Order: sequence, then structure tokens, then C-alpha cells
Amino acid sequence: MLTPLLVLLGAAVGAQQMTIPALEATPIDQALKIDGYFTEDAWMNAKEATGFWTNFPADTTLAKGQTVVRVLYDHDFVYIGAVLYNHTSVGRYVASSLRRDYPFAENDAFGVILDTYRDQTNGYGFYVSAYGVQREEQIFAGITTDGTWDTKWYSAVSQDSASWSVEMAIPLKYVRFKEAMNEWNINFVRNDIAANERSSWARVPRNFSMINLAYHGTLEWPEHLKRVKKNYSIIPSLTYAASQTADDAIGTHARLSLDGKISITSALNLDVTINPDFSQAEVDQVQLNITRFELVFPEKRFFFIENSDLFSQFGIQQTGTSTIRPFYSRRIGLQYNAARSQWERTPLLGGLRLSGKINKNLRVGAMSVQTDALDTPAEQSGATLKFPSQNYSVLAVQQKVFSRSNIGIIVENRQAMKPDSVARFSFDQRNYNRLIGAEYNLASANNTWTGKVFTNYTWDHRDKIANAQGVWLSRNTLRSASYVGYTKAGKEFQPDMGFVPRNNFSNFYTEADYKFYTKKPAAKLNFVAPIIHYDIYLDSLGKKTDHQWRYGLYVTFKNTAYFYLLGWNEYTRLTAPFNPAQTEGPMLPPGSVHRYAAVSLYYETDFRKNRFGTLWIKTGQYFNGNFVQVTVNLNQKVQPWGTVGLNVDFNRIQLPKPYANNTLYAIGPKADISFSKSLFFNTIVQYNNQNENLNVYARVQWRFRPLSDFYIIYTNNHDVNPWLRRDQALTAKLVYWL
Repeated sequence: MLTPLLVLLGAAVGAQQMTIPALEATPIDQALKIDGYFTEDAWMNAKEATGFWTNFPADTTLAKGQTVVRVLYDHDFVYIGAVLYNHTSVGRYVASSLRRDYPFAENDAFGVILDTYRDQTNGYGFYVSAYGVQREEQIFAGITTDGTWDTKWYSAVSQDSASWSVEMAIPLKYVRFKEAMNEWNINFVRNDIAANERSSWARVPRNFSMINLAYHGTLEWPEHLKRVKKNYSIIPSLTYAASQTADDAIGTHARLSLDGKISITSALNLDVTINPDFSQAEVDQVQLNITRFELVFPEKRFFFIENSDLFSQFGIQQTGTSTIRPFYSRRIGLQYNAARSQWERTPLLGGLRLSGKINKNLRVGAMSVQTDALDTPAEQSGATLKFPSQNYSVLAVQQKVFSRSNIGIIVENRQAMKPDSVARFSFDQRNYNRLIGAEYNLASANNTWTGKVFTNYTWDHRDKIANAQGVWLSRNTLRSASYVGYTKAGKEFQPDMGFVPRNNFSNFYTEADYKFYTKKPAAKLNFVAPIIHYDIYLDSLGKKTDHQWRYGLYVTFKNTAYFYLLGWNEYTRLTAPFNPAQTEGPMLPPGSVHRYAAVSLYYETDFRKNRFGTLWIKTGQYFNGNFVQVTVNLNQKVQPWGTVGLNVDFNRIQLPKPYANNTLYAIGPKADISFSKSLFFNTIVQYNNQNENLNVYARVQWRFRPLSDFYIIYTNNHDVNPWLRRDQALTAKLVYWL
């Protein structure tokens, strides 16, 4: 029933923002010195944008600290200059770090949001802190950001007691755009810590983030921009590592890798990687898993990041339903060793990825990655398990329809090669997994309505076709936010390149809140919102397996702090044996029914402060027993050099006899220190008693030129009981962006 409603909403709902401001860019033919000072005449002659409106804590007034922006351009760059005035004469600025890709919300910062195709769906964000630190991100689905994306651009800042200024130069060769267009959508945003304000040039309602592409101004080009003819980047890297497993002899190896970025058109990019090495990727934060299902981890490998939304946004990832994610790039380069119940990494030989725009409304993404064969121990006896070489290929197409909606199609193929060396790159016709999927994504012009309808089919050499499908609809206004959805996954649905922790279910889910805003300007509260959530799961026979009620309050403060206070009522009928204590003791049998209730509190402090953090507490009944779960994240800013902190995750599970009790915990002190804007150190020491592993990770990074780095990385994994080394490695890596 929701499917035709989503289509009609996409076609009919067209309300747009109140006023769309416009700014004309000024062409120049003189060289600019990017130093944070506007000494060139071109800046004085350029038209200006000002009159910034608040987005937080309210959205009805002009910002106390105003900002003035000018835009220049030439054949190679777009130049953005901004003067950010303070509402007081203090002139003190907050910085959580000097490291690139700092958290925008924790810093005094200025940013520009670019929607170069004016599709209000895909864009870029470029930000500079008051200390001159850069952050860039890709924006997709109109509201979602990926801060792991990196590109080369230039900026500088200057400060005085009344204001600070930022000068930015963004190379046109790294921004995808259509040459024939004479307008871009644009917005300028600011985070003013001292004034406790977030503001933007084009007004953005406070129930939306300022990066929301539905709300924008217009940047006018007096003449059409031209594509930069020489548009490619070659990125060689050299890695040298010394590693040791247990007490074996230390081994060394060197690895030469090559990455390339080639612009096919001004809007279409080809990425190439040969013999890639991802040793500089940050270590995953430990997650304790006391659930029945697999946990998801973020992608951190450079090759898989740019335009990753073309593949990763298919399916559904929404609170209340089990994730259906047809493409999950972290599956590439992993083989599951059933004998050892663990994932094994396989070397990547190389890959190609084509991504970008064919025209204003049509995006395309195609990727193919080849992994090497792997011989690994099958079990402690020393037997060897052979994993064949694999090819992972995916094609995605996204066609814009109506104002901001789109239709997407995805096709995947995981194909194994024959295991013998003679036919190493011949297809094994009995070892493959394929998927085809389609979806309609709704986004109304003002982003009040969003949603999707999707369906996916998988099959392998057994010719068993399995399906997953769903529909989801959300409404977000100043006063309320709500959504409703339905998801269904077949018993055999399991895409080898996807993330589907649960199958064989039908699931209905819904959630709603209503906000009561404070009217007194001096009040500390921002709003109080009652919230209620319900979801239910049925098996293939229509019999209930799970349901969950959540209800309580969502409270936000004007100082950016907020908390959720919730009650939980849950029902579970197990479909497989399960031990809630995660021990080797007896398991609860399939078919057993459990009803349990709990209360929870999530609190996030004012992150503008030097000392900030989060607290999660949940306690109550758990299956046939009780539990207490506490998660703490503490952080201390050492301005402007960085942050030190501590992560603690504690779970105490108590079950009646003959079932066992258990205490699971993880602890991880961490530090992220910037000695300058080019020399960084980060480390984390993580211990968790679920697998009795102590992990040490430390990385020194020297950025000796834009996007060119020298890394030294040390990793160590130790068994704690008994105290035995699993592995350790010391790695040096040089990356040079030509």
C-alpha cells in the first residue's frame, strides 16, 4: 500500500524553501596568493553574500556573528573568501584537533556546500576550521555525508580579535560538474562555538542538518566553466613491513602499489588500483556482540570510498528492521574459514571503478576487483584450506525522477576462479553468487517526505532464487518526525557481497515523536519530545518471532547536550539455539519464548566543552535472566593539539541455573594528537574479554605535501589467558600524490 503513495508523493510534493538567495561569481585573470588575507583587488570588487540565518538553537533569527562571503574563479580554481565576525570581542576559538577531517560540530569552522548538478541529491562539502585545518566530504541522498573521502585543495586562515578570515581554492579538476551549466546550488555554513550558533546563508530549518541539499542558494557563473584538460592523478606507494606470528621468526616484505584517478569527462571518473595495500587504514573499534546477529563495521580503505553511496545505499538500513544491504565493500578481500569460525583476509591484486554522472540526471557506478588465492590453516592440526581467487564486480545506475527522487538498479557478481594454477583465472561455474536489485528512492523538494521501495534477487549454481524486498516512508517536520516500513527476506537470501545478518522474516516497524519547544529565550531546554517505537518479526509461516516496544522522552538542550530516556518491552521466540551469556554452557532451545522488559538512558554532553562524552545504560530483564549494560565514551580536548579519551563497554548477564552468568567488557584508552598541521599521532589500546585479546595500534603520519604521506604503523595482538603473542607488525609506508 505504501508503494504507490511514495511515487505520488515524489511527483506531487513540491514545496520549496522560502527564498533562494543568489550570488554571482567573479571571473579573474590574476594569480591569487592563498594566505587568508584579501589583499588582491579582485576580492574587493567581488559581490558578497551575507545575512546568515541561524539553524541552531533556533531558526528564526539572523546570526549574532555574521559572515561575509565572496566567490572568484578562473580556469583552474573556484576561490572562496569569507570573513567571520565574532559577536563579542573575545576572539578565542575552539579546536578539537589540528588533524585533517576534524569533527565540524566540535570546532569553530566555516564551510561551503556544493551541488554542482543542482540535483539536490549529490554534492560536496569543504570546511576550514579557525586554525586552518581542512575537512572535505561527499554528500549523497541529499542528507548523508561521507567524511572519509579525500581530495586535494588549498586554504589558509588569519585571525584577529574581531573576526577570522578563510581563503579557499578548490581545483575544478577534482569537482565533478557539467560544462554547459551556468548555475550551481551552493550554501555557506558556519559553526560559532562562542555564540553557540550554527548558521547558514540559505535558511535551513532546525529539524534538518545544514548540509541538507534541499536548502540552498544559487551560485551564478557569468560564463560556462570549462573542463580542465589535464585531469588525472597518479598515486604510487611503497610499503615495507616486518611482521611476526606467535613466536615464529620475524619476516619482512616490501610491496609496491599504484593508484590512479583519471577524469573521463568533467563528471565521470575512473579509479585504478594495482597491488593495493591498506596498511595505513585505521583499526576498527572493538564492538562487544551479545546479540544473535553479525555486527557491521565502516569501510576505511581508500579505493572503496569515493562515490561509495552508488553501491552502499541500496537496500534498507533503518532502526526497527534488520539491515538488507546488497553491497558491503568490506566483504571484498575476505573469505570465511568455517573450520576456524573466522574471516581470513585475501590479498587484492587490483581493481577498476568507474563512477560519476552521464548527464544531469543519470549517475553510474561500475567496479571490478580481483583477489588472489589463499592457502590458510583449516584447524589446529595444521591441515591447509585453499581459497580460490575471486572476482567481485558490481554495476549500479541511478536515474533522477521528479524533483529529488531517483530510481536505482544494481547488479552484482561474485565469481570464483578454478583452484588449479593452470586455470587460475578461468571461471569456476559451480562457485558464484549473483544479485540483481531495483529501488525507488523518494525525496520531496523540501525533504519533508523521504522513503524507498526496493526488491533484490540472489541466485547461485543451484539456481535457487531468493528475494528480499521492502518499503519505507518517513515524514520530518519542525514539530514531529515519524516513519513506517515493511521488510521481507527469504530463507535463502544471502548476497555474498552484501550484509544481511538475518533472513527468513517479515518485519513491520514504525516510530514517531512530537517536539515541544521552549518559548523562553533564557531557558536551557531546547525541546522535549515524547517518542514511541514498535516493530514485529514473523517467520515464513506467519508466526511471530520477535516484537519490541520502545517509549519515552527525547530531550535536547540549547548547549548541544541531549538525552533519551526509554522503556523497553520485548518478545523473542528463538528459531535457533542461543546462549545469552555468550559462554560455553547450555543454550536456550529453539522454540523457547521469552518476554522481557528494561529501561535505558543515553546521554551526550555538551561537545563544545574541553571535557565531553557519552553514556549509555540499559538494565532489566534479558531472555530468561537479567542484565546491566554500560557504555562510556570520555574525551578530553588538549586544544588545539588533539583529544585523549577512553572507551568502556561493560555487560553483566545473570541467568538462572543451569545457565551460566557472564561479565563481558572492553576497555580502550585512545589518543589522537596533532603536533602540527602536518604531523599526527594516534593510538588506541583495546582489550576485550570476549575473545581475551589485547590489541595495540599506533600510527605516526607525516603529511609532507597535500595528500602525500609517510606512515609508521605498529600493531600487536596478544592472547591474555595464557599470555601469548598472536601477531605483531611494524610497517612503514610512503604515499606520493603526483
